[in-house]
Amino acid sequence: MIFGLIWVVLSVINVLKLDITQTTICIYCLALLFFNGYSYYRCSKVQKDNLEMMKQQYGAQIAGNLLRGSFISAFK
Repeated sequence: MIFGLIWVVLSVINVLKLDITQTTICIYCLALLFFNGYSYYRCSKVQKDNLEMMKQQYGAQIAGNLLRGSFISAFK
């Protein structure tokens, strides 16, 4: 969040200086920062869903193998 604010401030400063090159770089970096944050959010959400699915799918099988005393076969 703070880095986004820094890039916005730098963009405004460069617009006021009429420096097109630096403004373009700041806007590009701000876009990359936004995309990185959005991608992280999407990956973490998908990862939670995948973990829940794996728990449901393999949890009963591993628990059954552990209860039968076969510790090594629980992780095959």
